[in-house]
Amino acid sequence: MVNKIKNTIAKFPLGFVFTTIDFPTAVENPKQVNKILNALVSEGSLRKLSKGRFYKPQIGKFGELPPDTYQIVKDLLEKNGKIIGYLTGYTAFNDLGLTT
Repeated sequence: MVNKIKNTIAKFPLGFVFTTIDFPTAVENPKQVNKILNALVSEGSLRKLSKGRFYKPQIGKFGELPPDTYQIVKDLLEKNGKIIGYLTGYTAFNDLGLTT
């Protein structure tokens, strides 16, 4: 099971925020998947964003980069595959290249 989870994580892009739901084996045993993910955080190969939310860290020239703003809030912007919200304010202006 550990190898299946590691293979699935390897397919995720850097900075992609995921939960236990993103793993096919989580249906059978979600607590086991959560324990494995927390062990990978302790090992240093994953980072924990919040309870039950993890991401693969991206290392840049000046150190570790946080996940993209959209990845952090995507659970609030989408529900059942439908968009129910959107980013506004400075984040939207930065994404459009209008401000820095």
